[in-house]
Amino acid sequence: MKRAEFAKRTRLEAFTRCEGKCEGCGAILRPGHFAYDHDKPAEFSGPATLDNCRVLCLGCHNHKTTRRDIPAIAKSNRIRTRQAEVKRKQGRPLAGTRASGLRKRMNGNVERWPDAS
Repeated sequence: MKRAEFAKRTRLEAFTRCEGKCEGCGAILRPGHFAYDHDKPAEFSGPATLDNCRVLCLGCHNHKTTRRDIPAIAKSNRIRTRQAEVKRKQGRPLAGTRASGLRKRMNGNVERWPDAS
């Protein structure tokens, strides 16, 4: 799914609405030090509309993204994967373990474990 970015008009209206202040903490916004944020993440079908757009300073944006959005999206993906009964592909067994069936002696010889068939 392609991320829906805000249109130029939506960004302009959002910036006008916030009156140059962060909608999270109220800090004065400096050019290049703020972000337009989806209040409801685009991953959860959050539309790219003015109602879903928040103008945040980088500190508030990073905090919201790392503390709320990313964990919620990761949890949603885990639940979706579990419900679809998708199993992770198991890699090769670690070399030298009984599961690999081979072991390497101190003298450099490689041999099968005695109980491996």
